[in-house]
Amino acid sequence: MQDVCQRILESGQFAGRQFSSADDYIFRTAKGWDGPGNGSTWREINTAHHITRVVRDIGTIKGMSFVDAKVTDPVDQFSLFDR
Repeated sequence: MQDVCQRILESGQFAGRQFSSADDYIFRTAKGWDGPGNGSTWREINTAHHITRVVRDIGTIKGMSFVDAKVTDPVDQFSLFDR
């Protein structure tokens, strides 16, 4: 799934990780920070992305604006024993 998600990022069609929690999951999976998930996970991701797309598109037609989600990168834990 990491390779598939990386190809999505590079496709030119990726909405950006701030677009929705689903897009952030795709980004994190591509980077190896999350994933790979399972069939249920990817149905949830697909649904979340597409519902967000429809709501934003209709909202834009109606003159609404949306704030992108805030995302964070994982924090590295330093070893207490490495010197």
